[in-house]
Amino acid sequence: MYRIGQEEANMLRELFGNGVTIYRTCKQKSKRHTYYCSEEPYARKALNDYSNGMKIDDMRKKYKGMRKAFRSDEY
Repeated sequence: MYRIGQEEANMLRELFGNGVTIYRTCKQKSKRHTYYCSEEPYARKALNDYSNGMKIDDMRKKYKGMRKAFRSDEY
């Protein structure tokens, strides 16, 4: 499990939807929570690209094929 921030968690949810598992500790809205991401190789690559300054629009183009493979809009 990788420890990530709220901004990174939102970015991964936007790119992959249900294709990546993100856990949040402390269910209360007390700002004491922490986000953890599953150890998926495509999620790690996306986090590395994001930390290196790649923009979200460019990441959507790069991971477009992966989004179709991993994203399911059915809840």
